[in-house]
Amino acid sequence: MILVLVLAVSAARGQDAPAVTVSTGDVVAQGDATLVVVECACEATAVTVESELQDAPLPLVAASDGSWHGLIGVDVFTVPGVHPLALMIERAEGAPLTRTHDLEVVSKAFPTRQLTVAPRFVEPPPAELERLTSEAVRLNRLYATVTPGAPLRPMREPLDSEVTGVFGSHSVFNGQPRSPHAGVDFRGSVGTPIAAPAEGTVVMAENLYFTGNTVVIDHGSGVYSILAHLSETGARAGQWVEPGEIVGLVGATGRVTGPHLHWSIRLLGARVDPLSVIRALDGIAAE
Repeated sequence: MILVLVLAVSAARGQDAPAVTVSTGDVVAQGDATLVVVECACEATAVTVESELQDAPLPLVAASDGSWHGLIGVDVFTVPGVHPLALMIERAEGAPLTRTHDLEVVSKAFPTRQLTVAPRFVEPPPAELERLTSEAVRLNRLYATVTPGAPLRPMREPLDSEVTGVFGSHSVFNGQPRSPHAGVDFRGSVGTPIAAPAEGTVVMAENLYFTGNTVVIDHGSGVYSILAHLSETGARAGQWVEPGEIVGLVGATGRVTGPHLHWSIRLLGARVDPLSVIRALDGIAAE
């Protein structure tokens, strides 16, 4: 179901302000993304959404039909309840319009798995702590960078394979609870090609402690794909990639117990299920 809300306010001198239609998923679960569509009976030149759900304001992108599109991500730890989205609509003529749209976030149950692994998979050695801190700082700076986005396009899975690890699952390693699984794992043998899930710019292609050989793609508008544990990276930082273009090969590098592909998405800093992003963009025209 889609929640559609038509908002209009009285303007000065008794005239009606242009009607604004905002549509999102009727409810969104923790860890999911939803498409925001804004239509205005006006010549909108820019539409921006601000919310406590995001680390940065989200500029929506104009579509060919005159509407404006954007993706809102609900982090896995978001508190359930109603979260207002504040819209600012800039117009070719007249003062900007402001609107508020309520988005309901519901709780989601995630599975828990108990694993017994070698100690090195639980606690990194002290000698690696400086490296870990440096890598975390660099990644967080990347995810906080919002580059202008092109009109939204459908997104595809980077590997046509069985999902072996679901988003949000809670792992307990050797009796110690860990952070929720921030992505989706796909079964794959070493050397299997991995495709870019959507167009974008490669902003990192290197070896990291936890994720091994890693490719990070900036899709624009605060959307980042992280493809991890590769045996080889097939792209370089600064390279533009098209959907389906090979960016690496399945491997078992980093902190893993066997070969597979880990794909995660950061959406304006929020950790969201990549499969929910695919669903949110389903039906978007590939213009």
